[in-house]
Amino acid sequence: METHSSNLRRLKSSRGFSLFELLLTVGVLGIIAALALTSFSQGQRDIVIESVHRRNAQSFSTISECAQLSGVDPVVGTDVEATMKNIVAGVTPTDGVMKGRTFRIFGLSNEDITGAAYYMNITNGKLMYEADKPILRH
Repeated sequence: METHSSNLRRLKSSRGFSLFELLLTVGVLGIIAALALTSFSQGQRDIVIESVHRRNAQSFSTISECAQLSGVDPVVGTDVEATMKNIVAGVTPTDGVMKGRTFRIFGLSNEDITGAAYYMNITNGKLMYEADKPILRH
């Protein structure tokens, strides 16, 4: 019985964490979690931006090809960005089946055009998307 009462005394005399220690631990864990989420979010943001640039580049290539097939050429020599700005402004065939239809891409900023231009080139008078180009880091 003596052993049982000494164990009981030890349990009563041992203290747990104080409220301050508990709050401090939770605060430190919160700060660490916030830092981790911020860096994770930035990485995800970069991936999304690159996906948007690649998709815009594909759209530019498609619209340029469609415009050329309809009889109007938006390509400006070997200047990729000028060609893309031409497509943003819109090009309209003056004859043929697509006469009066405007080929354009709406709502792109200069930053969007520059980002998409990284994945483009002009080859043989055609605006081409380069799928194998490495990812552009911001």
